Amino acid sequence: LKANSDGFVLVDESFIDFTSRDSAIKLLRSYSNLVIVKSLTKIFATPGLRLGICLAGEDFIEKLSLTSPPWRVGTLSMLAYCKLLSSIDYVKNYISKTRMYVAYERPLIARSLIDLGLNVYSSETHFMLISLNGLVKSYKLKSRLLREFNILIRDASTIPGLTDNYIRISLRNHRDNIVLVECLRRVLSGEVS
Repeated sequence: LKANSDGFVLVDESFIDFTSRDSAIKLLRSYSNLVIVKSLTKIFATPGLRLGICLAGEDFIEKLSLTSPPWRVGTLSMLAYCKLLSSIDYVKNYISKTRMYVAYERPLIARSLIDLGLNVYSSETHFMLISLNGLVKSYKLKSRLLREFNILIRDASTIPGLTDNYIRISLRNHRDNIVLVECLRRVLSGEVS
């Protein structure tokens, strides 16, 4: 951070609540050029209700305020998150249970995907980046899963640096995860063309 004292250093903690890692928040008092962004949308699985947080020193917040619109949060998001965040005990319990679930479920689903001949990259969050190992093109797999099973996955070829050999999935409840693995098995085995 000191090496970049003429500029700002941005730390994106949008997915940190899925992990047991410490936030960089405690560093804010020591480094005036540190900016931390967080997303409540990710941990609470509310994609239509966008809400993020920017934590930084006064200088940065003042500059940000000059260019920000006066209404930064939609009414529906504001009402929903006010209700959701009204109980700190609920929030702490929810995040704790979510972390435990991801830590338990992820290796189970990863093992099932590996058994299908896929490569699952390490992660601490609910997202799983998967190499298809040349078994099928990502866009074809996405199309088949959507058409045949109404399941939507991310074709990761649109992510810079990745090719049509990669997909990304997100953990859901256990039943949905098992259904996804079974549908992947059916497509990869040729049962579904």
